[in-house]
Amino acid sequence: MPSFSEREGAVPSTRELQIGRMDQALKNAIWNWVFWMLAPPDENSSHYWSRLSTYWSQFAKQGLWDEFMHLNVDEIPAKVLPAVKDWYSRAQWNRVNDFAEYVLNHANAARSTYDKRSGSTEALNGYLTREMSGYRAISCQICSSDKDGVRHALLEESTVTFAEAKFMLVACSAFANFLIESDTIASASNSLGR
Repeated sequence: MPSFSEREGAVPSTRELQIGRMDQALKNAIWNWVFWMLAPPDENSSHYWSRLSTYWSQFAKQGLWDEFMHLNVDEIPAKVLPAVKDWYSRAQWNRVNDFAEYVLNHANAARSTYDKRSGSTEALNGYLTREMSGYRAISCQICSSDKDGVRHALLEESTVTFAEAKFMLVACSAFANFLIESDTIASASNSLGR
């Protein structure tokens, strides 16, 4: 549902699909997902913040510092979360996606056996969809479709607007529902011997 500002025309009502770039809202959404992936399950525990620090330290020691960031493991700071957040705030869009992909593939290894995160791909894709990213997590990789967007025979150009893509999606969905319903009616008629 459009926000008040969008309905009043104070901000654009539709955002463009983000491919090859990332606005701050998308970057924040991915960070929130990363934080969720490396947060202890017991948010109300009195030990939450110390366990959070432990999870991030384990994650750094189990490869983030060496494999991903290519930094010296003997220089892992006592407080990993602020250091990673500082790096993240300066990271370009492609490195943010690299980081999300790394977390997707490695975060559960830093968690104890009993509290692995399930639904991590779905959660990440929910954020990517909400913030109009042109990328999705598929088989533990961040992937995109053709960077020129959806193509169909009605248009000469290869770049399709959000409104055109949405129209095609809705039209195709309606047509598919029509075919399913028509088949259901035909099957019912045939079973009655007509």
